[in-house]
Amino acid sequence: MLSASCSICLESYKFPEKGLIFPHCGHSFCEACAKRTAAICPMCRKHSGQSPLIRVHVELEENEDALKALASEREQNAKLLKLAEDSVAELRSTRQALRNAEAKLVKSDGVVRKQKEEIRKMEGHVGVMEFTVRCSSGVFG
Repeated sequence: MLSASCSICLESYKFPEKGLIFPHCGHSFCEACAKRTAAICPMCRKHSGQSPLIRVHVELEENEDALKALASEREQNAKLLKLAEDSVAELRSTRQALRNAEAKLVKSDGVVRKQKEEIRKMEGHVGVMEFTVRCSSGVFG
């Protein structure tokens, strides 16, 4: 059950099943203080007139159910937010890992190009050496 604190006696009170009692100005107090000060509101000092107190019936069960549903929804939203934050962190980590892998690939691509260039140079040297050997064999052979 919902409760509040009386602004006159400062004690907490539960909202009664028979409704809440207010002076015409709308301030709220526990029922005992409201009846004791029925003619004048102790908060704003307004006179209440003919019918000093208003009884307001509140469907607390529905409100409590709504509050429970809202609390449950907030809890679910908090879980979803945490899940989303975790997913974002994981995606950032994955993105960084991909950037690192890309940097390694670019570096190794440069190494591969250099090695291919070296192989072409060596093939050129081998070709020259074969030609030299053939020429030497033909001349001296």
